[in-house]
Amino acid sequence: MKQEGFLKMSPLFAIGIGGPQLRHKMAEKFTNFEGNLTSTINSRAVIGQDDVTIGNGCNLLANSLLSNSVIIGGGCIVYYNITVTHDCIVEDFVELSPDATLLGKSKIGTFTQIGSNATVLANKKIGNNVIGASAVVTKDVPDNVVVAGVPARIIKTKS
Repeated sequence: MKQEGFLKMSPLFAIGIGGPQLRHKMAEKFTNFEGNLTSTINSRAVIGQDDVTIGNGCNLLANSLLSNSVIIGGGCIVYYNITVTHDCIVEDFVELSPDATLLGKSKIGTFTQIGSNATVLANKKIGNNVIGASAVVTKDVPDNVVVAGVPARIIKTKS
């Protein structure tokens, strides 16, 4: 069903709110109104020149840095001063908070929230989780947990 008021100016829309689940819900709602989820990329974002994929509806803020061979899924929000190094995969609707760092070949699961100043070491796989602020992830993290600390450890299981 078409929502004329929504489409009056343009079918393009971007979602700039935090919270992966809420961003996903809003994207579904507006897409059902025949809107087209579109990305916003700040002119001060630095994006590698080789083999970089950015999904629809991503928001890349100022001073975010994406290296080469990086995949950023749809609906992600990549805040200020983020570093995503080579061969990382960030799945859909992930939130990367300010100053977070993802090192080579890490994989971040759908709907994950990475806290401010957190670091995910190379070759780590993160499920659908919350990574606390300033955490250092030294091991793979299973789905549905919250991790925090240095090194990061499970502090809560999500229901």
